[in-house]
Amino acid sequence: MTVFVALLRGINVGGHHKLPMKTLREIIEGAGGEAVSTYIQSGNAVFQAASANAATLEKKLGAAIEKEAGFRPDVFLIGLPEYRAVLNKNPFAASCGDPSKLFVVFLKTAATKKALADVESALVKSERIAAKGKAVYFDAPEGVGRSKAAEKLGKAMPGGTMRNWRSCVKLEEMASALT
Repeated sequence: MTVFVALLRGINVGGHHKLPMKTLREIIEGAGGEAVSTYIQSGNAVFQAASANAATLEKKLGAAIEKEAGFRPDVFLIGLPEYRAVLNKNPFAASCGDPSKLFVVFLKTAATKKALADVESALVKSERIAAKGKAVYFDAPEGVGRSKAAEKLGKAMPGGTMRNWRSCVKLEEMASALT
């Protein structure tokens, strides 16, 4: 069995694209997931699956959500070893003051140098950013609400999904419990 971390982009945000976590669990189970657990209301889940093919499962889950809820979110499925590697590569994890203001942006493809430079141009003194593979790490000690860099991050790297460090660590703990 393969353990996956599932991250859905853009659900239950601002009252749009509502998807109750109970429904998400049922959809994942219907697609062959087992031991499914969700975390908070923003499209986070961990589960086991007989199939190790993340791309096929992503498509299957996206189609099932569209059939059930009437919209198709981007679905990111990351195997537990790859997910742990993303967390272990975070250059700011040990030095951030508040894990709720440290973020990981998960991307389908690696960030380009141009996109990263666009975001870097808007950083304020306290903010830091780094890209490693298909992950971008963003430390925003003052928060993302008014951050110009956070705004540019969303525009420069569309299609990614962002989670704060506290959520990332919790999902790793939940996924590890399935092994």
